[in-house]
Amino acid sequence: MIVALLLLSAVAAHPRGWADAREPFHVVGNVYSVGSAEVTSFLIATPKGHVLIDGYYDDVTPLGNDEKRALGEMPVNDAELQRELGIAKPEGSGKKLAELLQQPSLNIRGLRSAYVGERSQNVVPDTAEASLDARLVKGEDPQKKFDQIEAFVRKQGYYVVDREPTMEERRAHPLIARVVYGGGYRASRTPMNLPVSKALLQVIQGATAGSTVVAPTLGGSVPMYIFEDLGLPWIGVAIAAVVVVGVMSVLFAFMLGTARIWFALARDGLLPAWFARVHPTYGTPYRPTLITGVFTALVAGALPIVQVAELINI
Repeated sequence: MIVALLLLSAVAAHPRGWADAREPFHVVGNVYSVGSAEVTSFLIATPKGHVLIDGYYDDVTPLGNDEKRALGEMPVNDAELQRELGIAKPEGSGKKLAELLQQPSLNIRGLRSAYVGERSQNVVPDTAEASLDARLVKGEDPQKKFDQIEAFVRKQGYYVVDREPTMEERRAHPLIARVVYGGGYRASRTPMNLPVSKALLQVIQGATAGSTVVAPTLGGSVPMYIFEDLGLPWIGVAIAAVVVVGVMSVLFAFMLGTARIWFALARDGLLPAWFARVHPTYGTPYRPTLITGVFTALVAGALPIVQVAELINI
């Protein structure tokens, strides 16, 4: 993912230069202005979400046969997501979300200009600002992606700088954009045809009766490229296995801890003494352990692992 900041301005026939006014001023009749309209004045994507920047999709590493097969077998829950998020029609030309995650995205994270709500006032704003982020996929370079975005802004007729423009630049150029690179890193994808990948999938699918959903690429941002540079592309499989084991370990810790809390409360008279009885052989509070064990098993068996992970991270 990379992050960029745009500060845009349109200059009218006025000697003040960049941003029309270098500080907010009160409106007097129909005067020139600069605001969020200038930020959105150039088309950056089609209504269906296809980014129009030259070369934006050229460096994407295609999916292998195993990844394509897994992608085709993933369940389609887009309608459920639309209903939950209150979205009538998403972008993507009808493709499901799992397919769209295999392509880079470009998001306008925010626009800021002028004054609204309680801060509304009859002044012309002095700046218009946009924050963009680009989610990269396998094969793309963050700096090259930023260069593509910068070139696109320049193609719209803007004079591009990476700092505050000088007075000479303000006077010489009617359109100026300050484009700031916010950093980023490459995307990574663990090959599904690795022996360790196949072995882990076989174990998990066997333990879940084949109900595990296998996703070639997720939408999150994690700097896994470091392990690729070290020649360890399989490390993602090991991390995934450790995460699953970690969830189970935390569940066991909660179960045992809860049983002993009940035991202590019963011993202090805050719960019935029945909970304070220990096992005659092992000397453990077996009654609350059995109760919390059954409850934990029901939670772990009935809820998706994502929800279980959220519960144990509260």
